[in-house]
Formats: sequence, structure tokens, C-alpha cells
Amino acid sequence: VMSVDVRHHSKLEDWFLCEEKNTGLTPWGLVTAAGIYGPIGSFLENSWEHWKDGMDINLYGSALACSIFSKMLVGKKSPGRIVLMSGGGATQPLPRFTSYCASKAAVVRFGETLALELKEYGITVNSIAPGAVNTKLTEELIEAGPEKAGKEMYDKALRQREEGGANPEKSGDLAVYLMSEQGAKVTGRLISAIWDPWSSLHTLGEAFEKSDIYTLRRIVPQDRTK
Repeated sequence: VMSVDVRHHSKLEDWFLCEEKNTGLTPWGLVTAAGIYGPIGSFLENSWEHWKDGMDINLYGSALACSIFSKMLVGKKSPGRIVLMSGGGATQPLPRFTSYCASKAAVVRFGETLALELKEYGITVNSIAPGAVNTKLTEELIEAGPEKAGKEMYDKALRQREEGGANPEKSGDLAVYLMSEQGAKVTGRLISAIWDPWSSLHTLGEAFEKSDIYTLRRIVPQDRTK
């Protein structure tokens, strides 16, 4: 087990090289799971430096890891899998969590775009929405209190902690699926570990591969029969 600061290129690159040397294995799969909320509270009251931390870790850290990893794969002419951890902030506005929402939405669109670029190399890129899992972030939200987090989010976090939250093993199982040979047919998607029928995505065929299902898209009036 080794810890590394995902914000620093040289440290992250050294970690990849060390893992490759120690295992003697060809790189195959990468899961980017480092993430923070950033400042909790009104954007007007946020520290700018603290606000940027959300981007530095959630977005830039993920992109930097993908850059180093994908270059290693392409250099070896090896296929592979990349899984990015998304979150609720990617698909809905959460007042008082602007850094988190902005960075997580950016992660998903980055993943969609990178998937198109890496497809010719046999490298898939997908994002996972793990659901409301009880983590250190849950405790940070509760510690922030209703004044900063907002009463609705605070009460929701309390219920989540009490009820146990989403099962983290489902995210792990989804990551394993996306790393598998079956998962080779799935790329450029944002998939909910909790709600989506992901175990059968590889059976949906060409129609699914050409669709925009499980992606971030703008909703136009026709989509709502207007």
C-alpha cells in the first residue's frame, strides 16, 4: 500500500512506475477514486484557494492519472480500462457544494471525451456514480452543520449515516465489470452502481453503442414533449 498526492505529476508518475516494476505486470486498469467536497457553504463565502482544491484533486488529479496511465498503455500497444469515480454533484445542482459539483460534472464530461480519443487504442473510459455511500465525506458534511451544508443536505446525511447508506461493494462490482472483457463494449458512459442494470450492458448491441444513454446531455423542449 502506498499513498501519493494526485496533484503532483512527478509523484504520481513515480507511483505508476514503481507499481509496474514491483509487480512485473503490464498495466491494465485504473480507478480514480481520490475526491473531496471542497468548501461547504455559500460560494460567496468560500475561500478561493479552498474552492480550487476541489478542481485540483477531483478533476486535475483524475486527468493527470489518466494522462500518465493511458500513455503507458499506448506506448506498450496494450488495451486497458479507465474508471472515474463520479458523484451526485455531477448530475444535479447542490447549493453550498459548488466546487464539488463543478469538478464532478467536469470529470464525467472529461471521461466521455477521453473515451472517444482512446477508443482506437482499445482503451475504455467510464464514470461510476456510487450512490450515497457512507464515507469520510459524509462525516465532513455532518460536521459542517445545517448552517453551512443546508438543512436538507444535513438531514439527508444524518439519515444516510443512520440507515447505512449505499452498499460500496456495488461500485466495486461495477468497476470489475467495466475492467472485464465484457466491459470492452461499454465506454464513454456515466453508470449508476445502484440504479442501472449495468451487468447486461454488453448484450445491448450496436444500438446501445451508438446511443447517448447514460451520458450527460442538454435537455431540449422536445425531450419533455414541449
